[in-house]
Amino acid sequence: MKLPKHIALDDLFIINDADCPEAACIARKSSKNGKFYYIHPKLRAIKDYYGMTPTRPTPIKDFGVRMVIEANPEGGSTLKFTVDQASTATYRDGKPRRWQGTTSFSIPWP
Repeated sequence: MKLPKHIALDDLFIINDADCPEAACIARKSSKNGKFYYIHPKLRAIKDYYGMTPTRPTPIKDFGVRMVIEANPEGGSTLKFTVDQASTATYRDGKPRRWQGTTSFSIPWP
């Protein structure tokens, strides 16, 4: 799947309760087909051919994540993330769910 150039924080999720809330497991919800696709380079090809349809995706902003997009001089962009707010995310049973990865990270974007 060709990645769109536009991306917003509201488009980004952690899939269900099984995926660890960390950089590598961030998925983008497609506005074209409603399916979810991983955005991290090491996982982009996984399920790329059909996408995912989770039953309970959690917006990454619920984990206290913020995002800034920086243009690269050679083309493309870098998505820069910071976890700097309290998490409001919960597991299915209502227990608090916190971000488990590093609190500052970047992901290249086309």
